[in-house]
Amino acid sequence: MISFLKSLADLVLVFDEESKDWINVPTLQRLWYSFCALALLFFLTSLVVIIPFQDLLSKSKIAVICVRAFPLCIDAALIFVLINMSIYYFKYVLEMRATIRRQNILFFYVVSVILFALMCRQLWLLFPSTFSYPEPPFQYQSDIIINGSPVIKLTLDFVLFSALSTVGANYFALQTNSALSAFLTWLQGIYTLSLIALLIASYVNQKVGLAFTEPKSKKEKQSSQNSKDSN
Repeated sequence: MISFLKSLADLVLVFDEESKDWINVPTLQRLWYSFCALALLFFLTSLVVIIPFQDLLSKSKIAVICVRAFPLCIDAALIFVLINMSIYYFKYVLEMRATIRRQNILFFYVVSVILFALMCRQLWLLFPSTFSYPEPPFQYQSDIIINGSPVIKLTLDFVLFSALSTVGANYFALQTNSALSAFLTWLQGIYTLSLIALLIASYVNQKVGLAFTEPKSKKEKQSSQNSKDSN
């Protein structure tokens, strides 16, 4: 079963022209497996446990706290894996002077926005005082499991908050209100700036590599031509 899931994860990379070279980097491949495994764990837990038994779980305050804390832990783990994936990807690009895949950069950015948004959302569901949220889509209660359209509206607000945080902008409907939420916003901003810095460094590294290889190639061609002329 595990081998099948690994093969499936590899198939996703091979299918995508922009990321198929990840398979050649063992560390990146292992991180990708970890990312897929965590995402699958969250999906299966939600599908098999949380959604079918939400009415039963809502009767226990401890169960509700666990239901809200579980996605928070998964999000934190996914963010950790994502950061490491981006580090090893750029390390591979710099060492091999490989082509920078724009789709990979977009993947890192978009997924980071979504994961930070979900993490902040779960943090608010556990500790509402961590964010200033004057008009949430439902009346906050600590002992119920929220689902349906209110969760969609809640998630959209936090996604907008997360996206705007990457460019240092504020979202009028939602603000940080604690050291923890401010730290998460700061961490996301640092990660986005790091993506930009690494992108520039990779581009410069490629150009420097070309600057050294092109004259060498010309010199070899000239030497070859001279050999032919002498013959």
